[in-house]
Order: sequence, then structure tokens, then C-alpha cells
Amino acid sequence: MIHKSNYNSRKDISDYLNLTSSTMIGRTIALFKNLEPSLHKKVVYGSRRHRLIKGDLIGFQQAVELSKLDLEMQIKLYQLVLKERYSWGEILSI
Repeated sequence: MIHKSNYNSRKDISDYLNLTSSTMIGRTIALFKNLEPSLHKKVVYGSRRHRLIKGDLIGFQQAVELSKLDLEMQIKLYQLVLKERYSWGEILSI
């Protein structure tokens, strides 16, 4: 049996990375677990992502919002996001 105490908590990780909260750690874990596998290589990470998002790429927060949907709906909404260039805030309202 593996004990939870053998692992670092989200807070431990965020403290180590000097983040202000563990929110991004939680979002990243959820994204890796829940995003449709074919979409993982289409996500741009980083603070300058708005300059890099072109073609069939989407931003981290857009991907987080997509990952909250079932896999089939993720693909459909991903295609709509590309066509209309929706921001993550606009995805929330859909």
C-alpha cells in the first residue's frame, strides 16, 4: 500500500515553484487527466502564448475549459474555437 505522505501536495509543488497559489497545479493535473488525448499537442503553455496561438493551437485556459466537457464535445468545441477564435471567457458562455 502506498501512503499519501510519500507524495508532494499541490501546495508543496506550488511553494517549490514560487507560485502564489496551487490553482495552476490543480488545473494542469485536471487538464492532463481529462483533455481528449488528440488535443494535448495543440495546447500552448506560457505567458506569451497569445503571440504563439496560430493555426490549430489553443491556449492553456481554453484547453482547461474544454477538458471539463465529455470527450466528443471537446472535439466539437475545439473545432468551433479554431473557426471563431473564441477566448477562454467566450468558451465559458457557450
